[in-house]
Amino acid sequence: MKKHREIKLQSRRNFLVKLALLSASALAPPVFTGCKKNEIAGLNGKPPFNVWQDMINTLSTSPDNFPARRKSLINKKDIQSMHSFVQKDIALLPSDYRYFRYPARNTRYGEKAAIRCGMATPREKAEILNNMLKESGFESKVVYERVKLSEEEVLNILFRNHQPKFAPEITDDQIENWLEILGADKENGQWDNLASVLEQNEDFTEKILALLDEEEKNNGQELRYTFNNNIPAVVVGVEGKELFLHIFDPSVKYGEYHPTNTDKYYSEAGELFSSDENISIRLTYTNSIDGSKEYDLLNGEWKSSELVGNQVNLMFLKNMGFEKMATSSVNQISSFTPSLTLQDLYEDKKFMEKRSFIGDPITLEGEKLIEENNKKLEISENKKSNESLINKVSSLEVKAIPGTYPKVQLQVFPKDSNGNVIEGLQPGDFNISDNKKEMMAFMKQNKVAPKILVIYDTSLSMPKKYRDEGIKTFVEDTQQAIKDVYPLAKVTLQKTGSTIYTSHYKAALSENDLIIYATDGHNNDKFDPSLQPVYKSGPPTIYLNVYESSNDHFEELATRTHASVIPANDQQETIKKIKEELKNIKVPPYLFTYHSTDPDKEHVAEVSIRKDLKAQDKFKFLPIANELPGKRMVGLYMYLSIGNQKPVRRVLAGWDTEVEFGEIPVKKYANKVHEMLMGNLTLAFEREAPPLSVRLTDYLKALMSNKNWYEKYQDNELETAIEELEKGTFSYPSALLTMMQPLKDSINAESITWPLGFRIGCFKVKPAIYNVKSLITFDYLPTSDYRTLTKSRKNSFTTNLKKTSQLALLENHMFETSTFSLLENKNLEINNKIESKEKFSGENLGNDYYYWKEYVLRGGPSFKVYAADTSSKAYWEIDKRYGGMYGILPDQTGGGGTGPLLQLKELQNLVDEYSKLAGVMNIGMAVAGVGSVPVGIVASYSLTLMKLYAIATEAVILMDSSNLNDQVKKAMAELACNIYKEIHYGSLGHVGAGMSGIENLIAAMGGNYSFTKC
Repeated sequence: MKKHREIKLQSRRNFLVKLALLSASALAPPVFTGCKKNEIAGLNGKPPFNVWQDMINTLSTSPDNFPARRKSLINKKDIQSMHSFVQKDIALLPSDYRYFRYPARNTRYGEKAAIRCGMATPREKAEILNNMLKESGFESKVVYERVKLSEEEVLNILFRNHQPKFAPEITDDQIENWLEILGADKENGQWDNLASVLEQNEDFTEKILALLDEEEKNNGQELRYTFNNNIPAVVVGVEGKELFLHIFDPSVKYGEYHPTNTDKYYSEAGELFSSDENISIRLTYTNSIDGSKEYDLLNGEWKSSELVGNQVNLMFLKNMGFEKMATSSVNQISSFTPSLTLQDLYEDKKFMEKRSFIGDPITLEGEKLIEENNKKLEISENKKSNESLINKVSSLEVKAIPGTYPKVQLQVFPKDSNGNVIEGLQPGDFNISDNKKEMMAFMKQNKVAPKILVIYDTSLSMPKKYRDEGIKTFVEDTQQAIKDVYPLAKVTLQKTGSTIYTSHYKAALSENDLIIYATDGHNNDKFDPSLQPVYKSGPPTIYLNVYESSNDHFEELATRTHASVIPANDQQETIKKIKEELKNIKVPPYLFTYHSTDPDKEHVAEVSIRKDLKAQDKFKFLPIANELPGKRMVGLYMYLSIGNQKPVRRVLAGWDTEVEFGEIPVKKYANKVHEMLMGNLTLAFEREAPPLSVRLTDYLKALMSNKNWYEKYQDNELETAIEELEKGTFSYPSALLTMMQPLKDSINAESITWPLGFRIGCFKVKPAIYNVKSLITFDYLPTSDYRTLTKSRKNSFTTNLKKTSQLALLENHMFETSTFSLLENKNLEINNKIESKEKFSGENLGNDYYYWKEYVLRGGPSFKVYAADTSSKAYWEIDKRYGGMYGILPDQTGGGGTGPLLQLKELQNLVDEYSKLAGVMNIGMAVAGVGSVPVGIVASYSLTLMKLYAIATEAVILMDSSNLNDQVKKAMAELACNIYKEIHYGSLGHVGAGMSGIENLIAAMGGNYSFTKC
C-alpha cells in the first residue's frame, strides 16, 4: 500500500493492460499453466481451492490457533489435555480494573471471543472448560473454590510472559508442493517483520510523553488492588466420581484442589455477569437543500457476541445482477441500495440473513425510488402489459428536462385518438434511449398527480398568516382546493431564509410541477444572470407578494427568474388564483428519470411504446447546472453506538456539518458522496485481535467462498457459474491481516494491556470518478478503551501509551498517509499547554478555525498533541486517565490512507473499470463492490431488485443478446483474476519459531499473478 510496493503495482498494471486486450480465445476456461500435478491426497476440488483447504487444515495445527485446538481436544475427549489447554495456554485476564475484585462472576469478552484471542477472565476460563467437557459428552458444572493467596502470589500468577507461537506443522516440501500446483512464484506476497520499527517506538513515545508532566502521567498514582478469593473452577463426572479441576493457578496439578483449600470444599457457582452489549450502526445523509438536517438511510443492530470475530459490510448495491453489470457502463448506475451485511465465516446463511439489513433504493438526491403507498404510481400485480390499453395510444409526446448532471427527467404524454391522456401504462411498456443508447429509466408516476412546492421565508418580517401555523393552514387549504381538480395532487412545504435567488434556483432543479414562493421581497443575495437558463427551464414559479408591496420590485424579481407574481394579502383569493394558474400548466401523466452522459453534447431523448410509435425531444445539460448541483446528497455519515456510550461519528464523504458553516462547496461534496456510493466499507470487530493462524484461516475461508462458481466457470458452465455467484460470497480485505493483529507483548511478566471495549477497524474503498486518485483507507474507531495493569501497580499510564502506540506504527507501515507520517518531523504541542493562542484565531486559521476549536482545542477526556505551527490538522489523541493513544487524521479518521492515480471512466464497462481498480489497489472484486453480493443479503436484495424491475423500463431487464455471452464471459474472467490479491503482511515482531517459510505461505495464498488464462 505504501510506495515501496510501486514495482509490484507496476507489474500488476502491465497485467491489466493485457487483460484489457483480451481476444476471444482468452475467454476460454482458465487453466493452471506450469502445473505438474493438481491433486492433494484426501482433498476434493481443483486448484487453487484444494491448496487453500490444505492450508486451512495445516493452520489448525498451530499452537496459536485456539479455536482449532479447542475443537480437536473436544473430539479427542481427553479431559486432562482440555484442562491443561485452558489452565496454561489461555492467558489470564484481570476480572476488572482492580485486578480481581469480581473474579467469580465477571466476564469480559464472552467465551467465543476469549477463545479467538486466547485471553480470558477466571470465570470465562471456567465457562470455556465446562462447555468443552459438555460438548465431549461429560457432565460438568462451574463451581467456586475459596483459596488463600497473598498479593504477591496473585500478581505472580497474573503477570506471565504470553506470546502464542505461530508454528503450524508444515514442511518445506509441503509449501513447494503448493507452489507447484498453483504455478505460483516464491516472490509473490510480502512479509515484513516490524520488530525494528518497534525498537524505534521508544523515541517516538518519549517525544510524546515529554509534553506531559508527572502528575498528568499519573506515574505517582498507585493502582488499587483487590482480590476476592472466591475463584471459579470446574467439577466433572468421570466413571461415577467427581473430578475437581482448578484453573486459576497453573501450578495446581490436574485433578487437585488448591493447596490452601485444605477442606477440599467447593460451592455452587452463581450466575455470571454477561458483557454482551447492543451495538448499532446508523447511516444518514444531508442534502444541499435542507441545510444540516440529517435523514436516515439505514439502521442495523446486533448483540456484541454476534459481531466479535466477524465483519459488517456497508455496501451501496448497484441494483443490477451480474449479467447486467457485465453489459453496463459506469455512468448507467443511477440508483443505490444501502445494506449492512453481517459476515460470519463459521455460521450458515440463515444466521447471517437474520442479522443483515437492507435499505430503500435511493437516487443521488437521496430520494427513495420505491415509495410505499404511492398513489400516483399503479403497478399491476402480475407486472404485465395491458395490450388493449397500449393499442389505444395513437400519439405520443415527450419533454426532456435536464436536471443536475447526470440526471434527466422525461415527461411523457400518451394520448388516444381524441387527445385524451391515457393513464395506467406499465413501466415495461416503454423503451427509452438517449442518443440511441438504451437507458435504465425508472417510472416515478403513471397518473396525473401534480406536485406543488410551497417555499416560505421564515424571517420575522413575514406576516403571521405566512409564518408558523399560518403557513401550515395556507398549505392545507391550498392542497384541498387543488384536489378538487387533481385528486392526487401533493403540496409540500419548505423553509428558507431571505435568499430569493438561491432558493428559487435550487427549486428550479426539482421535479415539481409548480413552485409557490411566499416572500415579503426582502432579499440578501445577488442575482446571477448566468442562472437564467435554469430558472427558465424549471417548473413554473409564482411569487406571493404577501404584503402587496411595490410591484416594481416584485416585477424585477419575476422578470429575472421567469416567474409570475400574485398579490397575496387575501389568502383565499390567492388560493383561487393558484388554482387557475395550475389549470394552465401541462401536468404530465408519466414521469421517468435516468442518468445520461456527455454534459457538453446535444442529446436526443426518445421514448417508444410500440415499434411504430415514438417521440423525441432534444436537450443539452445547462452549463451552470454542471457547476452548482440542485438537490443532491452532500454529506454521508455513519454513527456506531455501543450500549449507552456516546455514538462514534464518521463523515464517510462530503460535508462535515460540525465544523463547516455558511456556504459550502455543493458540487465538490456532492461528487465526494457519489464516489463513496460507488465504493464500500468493511467493519471488522474484535475484542483483542486473534493470533496470526486464526486471521490467516479467516482470510482463506473467505477465498474458499468462491469455490462453487469458480469451478463451474473452469468447466465452462457459464450459466451455472452465474447462478452460483449470485448465491453470494465473502470478502476479507487482506489489510485486516496486518491491521487487526494483537499488540506485541501485551501480556508479560510486568504488565497486562487489554481492550476493555471493542477493537473495530474500518476498511473503506472509494473509487475516483471526479478526482484523479482512488482511495483506500483504514480507520481504527476509538472504541477499544485499552487498559493496562502493572505488577508494580505504578506507571500504568505510560505503559498503556507505549503499547497502544504500536497501532500508529502499523498505520505508518501500511499506508502512505498516516498521523505518524504527517507529524513525524514536526515540533509538537499539547492542547493544555498552548504557548500562543493568537495563532488559533479566525484571522490566522480562516476556514479551519472551527476545526481546531471543536476537534483539537476543546477540553474533554483526552489530551491532543499536534503540530505547533498548525501546518497539519492531524493530531494524537491520548486518554487522560488511562493513556490509550489514537492517531487522528484531518478527516477525523483514526488510521491511514493511500491510493493509485486511477479513475472509473464513466463511459467504460462497469466490470472492466472495477477490475482495474481491484487489481491496482490489491483488493478483491467483492471488496470493491462489484462481482458478488454478500451472502447474508442475497435473499432480501433479490426482493428489492424485483420491486425495482417492476418500476423500470425494458432496458433495465433486457440486454443486448448479440454480444451478451462474450461480455459475460469476459466479466467473469476479470472477476476470477481479481479473487487473488497481493498480500502484504507486516508483523509486530517475530511470528513464531521455525517459520522462515511464512513468505512462501503468503505467496501461495495470493499474489501478483493470476491462475486464469487472461
